[in-house]
Amino acid sequence: MLPQITTMENYEKLFELMTLDDDNAYSIIKSSEETRIKKILYKSKHDPNLLPSYSTFNLRGKRYNVSNPTGELIKKVSVQKRIEELQTSCEKKVLKKGEKNQMIASLNEIKKKNPSLLTVSKKKKKYKDPLPDRNDIPLMNITEDIDYIYDNAVQVINSKPVEKKKKKGKVLIDDDPLSKEDYGKISPYLIKIKDELKEKENLKKQDIIDEEKITREIKEKRDYLLAELKNKYNEINKEYLKISHVVDINSVRKLKKKEGYEKQLNQLEKDILKLENQTY
Repeated sequence: MLPQITTMENYEKLFELMTLDDDNAYSIIKSSEETRIKKILYKSKHDPNLLPSYSTFNLRGKRYNVSNPTGELIKKVSVQKRIEELQTSCEKKVLKKGEKNQMIASLNEIKKKNPSLLTVSKKKKKYKDPLPDRNDIPLMNITEDIDYIYDNAVQVINSKPVEKKKKKGKVLIDDDPLSKEDYGKISPYLIKIKDELKEKENLKKQDIIDEEKITREIKEKRDYLLAELKNKYNEINKEYLKISHVVDINSVRKLKKKEGYEKQLNQLEKDILKLENQTY
């Protein structure tokens, strides 16, 4: 018979006295010898509070179709979280009474324990002169035997006269310009300038002559081309007039020939007009 169970200790004793048979569930389960290694949690380098870029959710109004194109917006932290953060930060900053700072000793305690703190280490310098004593007599009726008028006269006589600055006038030419070698001759730099001007004028004249020559040649070529085009026009026109009166054309060859003449005549007319309208 098992003893009566009254407290928790009796329960433990009873459990120790119990004999487990082979058909017990604990004996069926085998203890695993493998040691499980905890997997390291993956932590992304990106901020989890960043909102998705180019998102179409939670848009206000109809103006914008996309939000957060730069990808820099962060989720708004709720007010409650902010309050909790402030509370934790304040708890850390606030110091309790006498936690780090020591109590300042009173004046009586300093006088008893360390009176050297109350003494002055360095005294200020006195900037004012000391006051005269009562027994000091002031200096009165003291004169010097100096004749200032005589001294001034001697100083003036011995001093050197001050040289006045003369005004500089026009500097006169010492040499006679008429007796010089280059008198009446043209200076070489003027001759050089004249030559340069002449060269420029000659170049301008040559350019004008060349332009006139070119325009003359172009006009001659144009006249020659016009004459040739007109001759060709007359030749084709003669051939065309032979066929133009024929109304019923049965053969295809004649019809194509007539159309070809018409095209050539139209093109020649255009070319002649273009050459005649050109100006040089």
